[in-house]
Amino acid sequence: MSVSLRRLGSKGVWRVIVVGIGILLLRPGHAVASEPAVAETNFRAGLGYLFTNLDDDSRTIFPSAVLNVPESESHQVALSGGITVPVAHAVGLRASVVPSYSHQEIDGGNFDDVETGGIALGGDVFARDPELFEVGAGLRYAWSEVETSSSDDSLHSLSGVVYAKAFVRDYGVGPVDLGVYGQYGEDAIDEEDRVGGQAEFYEAGGGVTFYPHARVALAVGGHYRSEESSEFGDLESEISTGVISIDFLALRRPALTVGPRFEFGEAETSFFGVDGIEQEFYSVGFGVSASFPGADSLVELSRKYY
Repeated sequence: MSVSLRRLGSKGVWRVIVVGIGILLLRPGHAVASEPAVAETNFRAGLGYLFTNLDDDSRTIFPSAVLNVPESESHQVALSGGITVPVAHAVGLRASVVPSYSHQEIDGGNFDDVETGGIALGGDVFARDPELFEVGAGLRYAWSEVETSSSDDSLHSLSGVVYAKAFVRDYGVGPVDLGVYGQYGEDAIDEEDRVGGQAEFYEAGGGVTFYPHARVALAVGGHYRSEESSEFGDLESEISTGVISIDFLALRRPALTVGPRFEFGEAETSFFGVDGIEQEFYSVGFGVSASFPGADSLVELSRKYY
């Protein structure tokens, strides 16, 4: 590799992890929860599909030159696997693996189609009272291979994440979950026959999940991501995304959930002195997941098992 993975493990990433662990260990004391953080060890497996349309845009870069960014469409398929285990009465561990593949078709011009395959790994430690809250911190690593007819590049990403959730009881409209998270990390790229580079990014988001029925969950949220690099042609990018998803609990034990997912937003990119390339996008997809041993409701599955 022309870019050492050690460069990914910067102080910034580890600072996020240390702060997150500090939240777990130094949070104000409270009465011991009547129920454990994880009811019992559980396993998850899932399959998801997402179609994305990215709009076109154009910018004048010189008095006589116009940069045209064409419209594109992509199809992504992802598998997922995970396990959550109890460590202590109020503490649990969560691990996940997500292999994925996507194909992007770019309209117009002589642009190549882009194929991306990769895998993402994650691990969290969290404290949870199923009746009140959850706080956690974790580490994420992702590797992907990006191929066109003329290039074959590898991308590595390492990041730390901290998050918090509040569980609201049913006050006549069904239980509600409130959640926020923050993430900081670095990307490193190995470009075939070229010099690689590194970029820093941060992401923050939140959302609300409503449970109008024991077998139905409606989630509404969003997130913002910013990335900068002086090595990737002075790249600066900002992506704002809104997300709506609905899950239905088709089977209880083992649990089988299915549902659609909708995303929409705007991506703004600047590089090599070209400012403000703005592209709107939308995504439509669905997901299917199975969980063992399962639970009697989506509220129980989310707060006591996952």
